[in-house]
Amino acid sequence: MGNQLGTIIGLENLGYSYLQMGLFEMGRDILEQAVVQAQSIGNLHNRMFAQLNIASCLIRMKDAEGALTLLGQTEQEASRLEDTFSRAVCQTYTGMALEQKGEIRDASGHFAEAYSALKEMGVHSYAIDAQAGLARCDLLESQLEKARLEAIKIWEYLKQSGSSGLEAPILAYLTIARVFDAAGDSESARTAIEKGIADLSERAARISNPDWVTSFMNNFPEHREIIELKRAFRIN
Repeated sequence: MGNQLGTIIGLENLGYSYLQMGLFEMGRDILEQAVVQAQSIGNLHNRMFAQLNIASCLIRMKDAEGALTLLGQTEQEASRLEDTFSRAVCQTYTGMALEQKGEIRDASGHFAEAYSALKEMGVHSYAIDAQAGLARCDLLESQLEKARLEAIKIWEYLKQSGSSGLEAPILAYLTIARVFDAAGDSESARTAIEKGIADLSERAARISNPDWVTSFMNNFPEHREIIELKRAFRIN
């Protein structure tokens, strides 16, 4: 059983690594193997971890419905096991899937619940992912002042603590840049874009395989979009 647990953890780490490089289908396939093996030994916590990352892959693959189905099951399991962290992450991913579907008000509610829970637990980097979701929802609902206040808080965190630990760091930079731009603060928007591009470049430089670099740069919408914003702002 010890060897099997090691295999499950290895599969989860490999699948998550593929996910982080934009190789979403490969990541999903590996993580599904981890789910099957975790289920076979009754390891519910590792199964939930793999399921959450499968849901993240599905969101990136624009399968919001599939992600929501899996997240609903995972949230029930997390609640039954009193795993508050997994449940909070589940709420963030649910917000992202609903945002993708255009169900902004429901997405905002899930982001708000995730942010409150993660902040209370002291998991600040994950809380920033949820807070960025809130800011995007506020912007989409034309609540510009609320979005601006959220963006200011996110920006202060990123300036003080950096983006380490965030699940979607470039999306956070892109979010605040868009909010600042919409609020007419082009100087802050420009600085956020510059910081986001620098962060993106540093992450890409740590990937040794050129094909994986291409995947990393092209397969995440926020990576492409922040580069487009850089061009729009005529940043060198």
